[in-house]
Amino acid sequence: MKRAMATLAGLICLLQAALAVAATNAITRIEEVKALSGEEIRLGRAVRLRGVVTARICRLFIMQDGDSGIFVYPRLARDEGVWTGDDDVFGSLFPGTEVEITGVTRQGGFAPVILPYAVTRLGKAPLPAPEPFNPGRFFRGLDDCRRVEVRGVVQGFWTRPPLGMVLVLDADPGRFMARLPLEARDACEGLIEAEVRLRGVAMVAFNTRGELLMPSVFVNSLSDLTVERPPGNAPFEAPQVPLRDVGGHRSDFGGKYRLHVEGVVTYAERVPISFLDDAVWPYRSLKGVAPELGCMFFVHDGETGLKVQTRQPIDLTPGDRVAVAGFVDRSRAVSGLTEAVVRKVGREAPPAPLRVSAEQIVEANEFALYNGVMAEPGDFDGALVTCEATLTEDVRMDDGARVLRLKKSGVSFKATLRGPRVARLPALRPESELSLTGVVMLDLWHPNDLTTVTRPQVELLLRSAADVRVLRQPSWWTAPRLLAALAVLMSVIFAGAVWVWLLHRRVRETTSRLSQEMHGRREAALEFSATLRERNRLAANLHDTLLQTLGGIGFQLAACQKGGTAARSQLDVARRMVNHASDELRNSVWTLRSLQVHGQRFGPALEAMIEQARGTGDAAVACRIEGGFEDVSEFVGGNLLLIIQEALLNAQKHAACSQIQVSVRREGERVGVEIRDDGCGFVEEDVCGGARAGHFGLDVMRERAERLGGRLAIDSRPGGGTVVRATVLLREYDADMGEAG
Repeated sequence: MKRAMATLAGLICLLQAALAVAATNAITRIEEVKALSGEEIRLGRAVRLRGVVTARICRLFIMQDGDSGIFVYPRLARDEGVWTGDDDVFGSLFPGTEVEITGVTRQGGFAPVILPYAVTRLGKAPLPAPEPFNPGRFFRGLDDCRRVEVRGVVQGFWTRPPLGMVLVLDADPGRFMARLPLEARDACEGLIEAEVRLRGVAMVAFNTRGELLMPSVFVNSLSDLTVERPPGNAPFEAPQVPLRDVGGHRSDFGGKYRLHVEGVVTYAERVPISFLDDAVWPYRSLKGVAPELGCMFFVHDGETGLKVQTRQPIDLTPGDRVAVAGFVDRSRAVSGLTEAVVRKVGREAPPAPLRVSAEQIVEANEFALYNGVMAEPGDFDGALVTCEATLTEDVRMDDGARVLRLKKSGVSFKATLRGPRVARLPALRPESELSLTGVVMLDLWHPNDLTTVTRPQVELLLRSAADVRVLRQPSWWTAPRLLAALAVLMSVIFAGAVWVWLLHRRVRETTSRLSQEMHGRREAALEFSATLRERNRLAANLHDTLLQTLGGIGFQLAACQKGGTAARSQLDVARRMVNHASDELRNSVWTLRSLQVHGQRFGPALEAMIEQARGTGDAAVACRIEGGFEDVSEFVGGNLLLIIQEALLNAQKHAACSQIQVSVRREGERVGVEIRDDGCGFVEEDVCGGARAGHFGLDVMRERAERLGGRLAIDSRPGGGTVVRATVLLREYDADMGEAG
């Protein structure tokens, strides 16, 4: 559905663009496209642009006409149904190809883009001359999609297949990235601290809100990179700098070039290199491929700690003395060294941990933050400390790390343990009193407004499970458990009250329903008894009067047959009519009198009815009775007999059958009845409907079954016989109902 809607939207845009071009309203300059309002861009303005392809990145390319450039998205055009041609045409659009693009505008992630629906190659053309480096424009994203020339000092690089090589440069006043082909890897390895000049297409890294995060330059080939000053001295030949001076007041410490420091490792952790990369250029490791590892560690020189990040696959342990040369990283809340080169220079005992509290760490930095001065005697960042606190939460992170959330004297902080060492740390209960040893990592930010106080955030990096000692286990009856127990108790009381109320309500409803049901049963029993008496009376009257009279008329008509031929013929017809009426009347009498179950059990009454049925029709009638029916009441037995009798009569009269099988089976308090014939069958809808259709028998049988708390089903098809099934309940009735009538 979404694809269909996208296709429809694309066709609409195509139609709009075609109409606009026909009316000669198409935009012909990229500069005019970028001057459009956001609403005009989203509506899809028609364009007809002529320019030179300046860069090709995977399935999209950049074109420039004069001083302006823009992205062209064939894949998005295909997805939206705007582009319907052959995709091979885009495979030949290399830098230096002059093209004419007809399409519509779309709002891109940072700036407007073009969705093409017609592409014409016009031949070769020289690339536009690159614009000289203007930091004000470049770092504001105003040079987006333009050919530019930039200068900077290389501070790092990494490989990003299939995108190519990525260089990190400092251009003063900011850092930017440059993307080069993969074949430039060997050349880039020796460019750290070199001053280079790059020619390429300016682009930006941005978020989903279209906000610029970091500028970049797309370089088509290695020939567009010029080394203006090769790397200087070897990294460790630079003068050694005290850790406290890194990123500080002296302008010669930090900036474009590496600093050289030494110290003792207090904490070290192997991490994926993608963890060390700048967050504005995310890297996703390939599934099933082990990530390339670097190292993040802290060094200490007796008074100051410093965080260091390196891409070297070096194994460090606390106590290693190292020399470090790296670039000052000011992108985070606490300065450190990044893209560092590390070498071990010795081994010594790790420094003894300082016994401090989280409150002391926060107070030292909070005072300095509030007053605008450096923390004295130190801010504890990177220092190995031991402190005590109460555990509030033990969290297992998705990456396997354990994060302990702690609190002491109103100060909250956390302690983190990563790597295989996590498995040795036992489960910890909240409210446990703990002693923790680790390296302090601060998160500091000095606001521009000195009247605004930002509390420092403290994290303790644990080296192993041995850095956590339980001083005191929490009492089982903690405040949360007391509250939970109270909540459970109140819930039980409330649930009990609700249950009692519901039970009382259900008893009342059940009592009312039973009363109504018993009243209905009593009325039904009375009606049944009265019906039986009336049927017996009618049967006797018919037998004693009308049936005998018809018999006498028949004898008289037989005597008249001795007269003439014509008289005999007429009289013969009359005699046959009287005989037919007599048979019908005899059947009616049998129907009425067959239900005289007074003084008879259900079984004998049923057998008597079956025996009578065998003498009234041509079909063979068989009966099978399973179970005991000695305790069946007259009310239930009489209604069952009426159901069976009606089914028998229907089969004998209408089915034209040769065999009828009657089965009665008792299972507990249920009785199942089945009357099966091999007759002509029928469509139930054709014979149901009561008085409107002239048929009452089936509806009456259903009513009798439902009166006994059961149901009746009929299975019949033309030419396939008929099966009538009824299931009823053996209900109990009071004395009045049994004696009624």
